Amino acid sequence: GTLKVFYDGWNPAMWRSTTYGAARVGLLRPAKDLTRPVANVSPVLHSFVAGSIAGVAANFVGNPFEVVKVRMQAGSAAQGGAIGAVWEVVKSEGVQAVYRGFWLAAGRAALLTGSQVAPYSAAKAAIIEAGC
Repeated sequence: GTLKVFYDGWNPAMWRSTTYGAARVGLLRPAKDLTRPVANVSPVLHSFVAGSIAGVAANFVGNPFEVVKVRMQAGSAAQGGAIGAVWEVVKSEGVQAVYRGFWLAAGRAALLTGSQVAPYSAAKAAIIEAGC
């Protein structure tokens, strides 16, 4: 039934959420360091750009699990573990198959992460400057 469809995608959804979320956080500092040489812009814009880069990079890590999740929910992918399903798609269709829809999702990830990081960084800087 309907609930089974959600259950079928649960395993890859957890993998996607975990890898994407961890990568967004873990890649923010390297993205800020990478953009530091051109950081003669406002700190808010710098944070937005760095967050956007981290979001796109995190999407690269999470997208294969998103593809497999949708396929499992549609009943067109092997059931079982998400990593095995990703591997099966890569073996049968090539690496590009697990990156279908990447650029659309990357745009969303860039806007989402950039727009979350920028105000957070500004608020953090204001709190530190205020001595709180």
